[in-house]
Amino acid sequence: MIKSLLLLFPALQLLAFTSWSFLTNSDKELSFNPPFLQMSGSPFLQEVMVYPSAELQAETPLAAHPTDKNVFAASAITGVYPGGYTSGFYRTTNGGTSWTGTNAIKNLSGGIITTIGDPQIVISNEYRYIMAYLASSGAGGLKVAISYSTNNGANFTSPYFVPGVDTADKVVMSIDDYPQSPNFGRCYIAYSEKGGTYFSYSTNSGTTWSSARRICPTNRYSRVGASIATGPFGEVYVSWPYYQSSSDYLGFAKSTDGGISWDSTDFSFQASASGPGFRMNLNLVKLNGLPVIGVDKSGGPRHGTIYASFIEKKSAISPALDTCDIILRSSTDGGTTWGSKVRVNSSSSASKSYQLFNQLNIDKSGNVNVFYIDTRDTPTNDSFTVYMSRSMDGGANFIDTRASNHKFKLKQLPTNQRLFGVPSYIGSYIGLASSSDKIIGLWYDNVDEQYRAYSVVYPLSTNMSLKSIPQGIYDDSFNRLKKRDSATVVLHSSQPPYQIIDSASAMIDSSNFTAALNFSNISSGDYFIEVKHKNSISVWSNAAVSIISGGNNSYDFTLAAGSSYGSNVIQLDSDPMRFGMYSGEVNSDNAIDVTDVSIIENDAFNYASGNVITDINGDNFVDVTDIAFADFGSENFVLMISP
Repeated sequence: MIKSLLLLFPALQLLAFTSWSFLTNSDKELSFNPPFLQMSGSPFLQEVMVYPSAELQAETPLAAHPTDKNVFAASAITGVYPGGYTSGFYRTTNGGTSWTGTNAIKNLSGGIITTIGDPQIVISNEYRYIMAYLASSGAGGLKVAISYSTNNGANFTSPYFVPGVDTADKVVMSIDDYPQSPNFGRCYIAYSEKGGTYFSYSTNSGTTWSSARRICPTNRYSRVGASIATGPFGEVYVSWPYYQSSSDYLGFAKSTDGGISWDSTDFSFQASASGPGFRMNLNLVKLNGLPVIGVDKSGGPRHGTIYASFIEKKSAISPALDTCDIILRSSTDGGTTWGSKVRVNSSSSASKSYQLFNQLNIDKSGNVNVFYIDTRDTPTNDSFTVYMSRSMDGGANFIDTRASNHKFKLKQLPTNQRLFGVPSYIGSYIGLASSSDKIIGLWYDNVDEQYRAYSVVYPLSTNMSLKSIPQGIYDDSFNRLKKRDSATVVLHSSQPPYQIIDSASAMIDSSNFTAALNFSNISSGDYFIEVKHKNSISVWSNAAVSIISGGNNSYDFTLAAGSSYGSNVIQLDSDPMRFGMYSGEVNSDNAIDVTDVSIIENDAFNYASGNVITDINGDNFVDVTDIAFADFGSENFVLMISP
């Protein structure tokens, strides 16, 4: 974010521009690709140094391709020039495993493009990489400029200056990335200037832009820090922080016609911001928790819901427990009304930790993800780690995952790297984006004294190897199943009423009894595991099991009776010892009784054959051997036992 100081004191602009006028065109970028991975705080997450370099990398936006799950792009303010800076471009085509790019975007002739902060990036469906940034047009003031690349970032077009811009600050950018939207591919920017919050759009993938227009009310109280998001029906939403008479509010504007006309208010709701304008100082640097908005475009039950995250302090109107917690609100009616505030991060009234630089993303499953830096792991509260909080119930509850394995103590940039001549300014935001099967978080820190960009990938799918044996198809002569068969595994909440969180189906291997399952809708936590088989009594795990989202998990029902709730399994073998699910349940009432016996007898009488539910032993014929399983279960009053 270019500082409000530049807006208030034009002389600072002159000094800044004077220093930039003597910049050279030496490009100091290093030519190697990211060489190393570090393990993060989670054993299944890996952090990557995006583009190892001796240069400054600060303020790191991130974008996902609308349909290609493995393509993401990022940018940063970079210190390529002696005493100055431009914008970097970084790209991954393997879902964040590695990155390529440059610390200085170049024009079509190979010259470095001079930018002056606030880099933003989006990707069109045609793989056009579109960047917005602040730049000097020579006409005075900071303008919003656009460049785009059609050759994967090797070259960008020369700056196109958005018409109608006076003096801009804090540019944000978005693209309508929902293929079913009537405005799919339309690009949007919003920014702040002395007259308020302004907006422009492009209908041709960033080639040309509409004249900037104010979309907020006319009074001129502080509004620096816009956020922009698109909805599934072509809507555009813009928020901004509004500070008036010692009170903070979320300002909000809505367009339903692609940004042509707007409804707006400065008083969408009141906030108990941790500092004026959602900003605060720590370690002599300026940090923030500006409002960030996102929209559910999953097609799920909360399709179209708008979410807003921001920082608040403990007060009568906030669920915050200390000086600086991240809060979430949501709206199901296009921003007209907002639901109750929910605290995002795990915290306690005694911890007094800081959560800042919050970024928000609603993934393709409709889950709410908030990415931020956090001092909770440092008793002195002066060093940060990186966390992501994830909600799978529309923001009602969150589970936190640590993303970084190292701590960093943010501090002022060295004199020769200072941004805009402001010692306390180190950048204003980090990045978060998602595709169909992953979320990538992007941040920058100074763990080795130089600010550099790091990324981490959160897989949206969770693997589980689960062993179970249906009694009817186990062959104790050969210690294996007579055939492969499918099972469905259901993950339940660990708390009553044990609601279903996710489920997956897979084939049980005939020799090792393992089903390789993949879940796409869970976060790390404790779950009861239920295994269902078409003609067996379902079994539940003996207790809630810890499952790591994005990790490789396992559970075995075959080794001991106690692995199932109520020891509700039958011993199938003694050498080796094996236990399995009672078979003979064919009418789905969770009990084996005379009704099941009768159904199987009827099919046996009619010589039923093939893959039918009454073929308990899997030999493709229904006969007395199948009836025997149900008889045994009925005589022993076998029922499903669950918590």
